[in-house]
Amino acid sequence: YQRRVRGLFSIMANCTTTCLFFLFAFVFGSIVTVQIYPKYHPIVFDKNLKDAPTYSYCSGDPGQTKLSNFSMSPYPVVHGQKSASSVAGTIAVPITGGSWTLKIKKGPFTVLSLSGEACTLIQTCSPTNTCPCSAGEFTGRIQIDVPGIAFPGTYTGELSVVDQNSARLLCLEIKFQMA
Repeated sequence: YQRRVRGLFSIMANCTTTCLFFLFAFVFGSIVTVQIYPKYHPIVFDKNLKDAPTYSYCSGDPGQTKLSNFSMSPYPVVHGQKSASSVAGTIAVPITGGSWTLKIKKGPFTVLSLSGEACTLIQTCSPTNTCPCSAGEFTGRIQIDVPGIAFPGTYTGELSVVDQNSARLLCLEIKFQMA
């Protein structure tokens, strides 16, 4: 036991300025990450998202779509399970084609990116979710298999839908919790 303790003190006594700098940087960096940038710390939760996810239109512009509802089930999202996001609203123009993309981020890192045809997102388009879709009320749904290795905490996402002419139909910024 005494030999091990002496060995540790010997290493510490021989530790150069560089060694002490890296130790200080590690400790200080950990404190700064949690205190100043809590949204990047994997175990920090946003209390405003406890009961439901939040959404807003990208740049405040709803595009050709006005939403009346947005929900996620289950909520909070559970890693290793399926998660479904549902939307309901009104589309101002008919859709004959187009695409959607969904990007999910944890802090500054994109952790998931999905895409598909616009009419497959809109459930009320036709019995087979194929184009064309008429203007008017709609419901839509995206189902995701959440990876089992997903960290708990706050995530952000962006759902973008464009029509056959690449005109914006909808762009949502989403914020949600992972349990």
